[in-house]
Amino acid sequence: MRRVLKQLRSVDTPDGTVVLDVETGKMFRLNPVGAQILCLLKQGTPIGQVEEVISREYDVEIETAREDVRHFLTALAACGLVDRNAADSGL
Repeated sequence: MRRVLKQLRSVDTPDGTVVLDVETGKMFRLNPVGAQILCLLKQGTPIGQVEEVISREYDVEIETAREDVRHFLTALAACGLVDRNAADSGL
C-alpha cells in the first residue's frame, strides 16, 4: 500500500483540502473527493476499500471509482505526496 508521507500537513476547507509538504514548502489543493481519498489513505485503508467507499458515496460504478482512484494515486506519486518505495500492487 502507498503510504502518505509523514511530512504532510493538511487543512480541510469547505472546498476540499489544502496539503503542505513541510520539507519542500510545496502546497497542493484537493477537491472533496481527493481529500476523502487522502484521508482514507492516511488512516491506512486498503486501496480496494477506498475504491468501494468512493463508489458507494458518490454513486458511481466500481470500475469508474477504481480507475479514478488509481489515476489519483498516480498523480499523488508524481507530486511526491506518497512514498514511492512503498509496495503497492494497485499501481
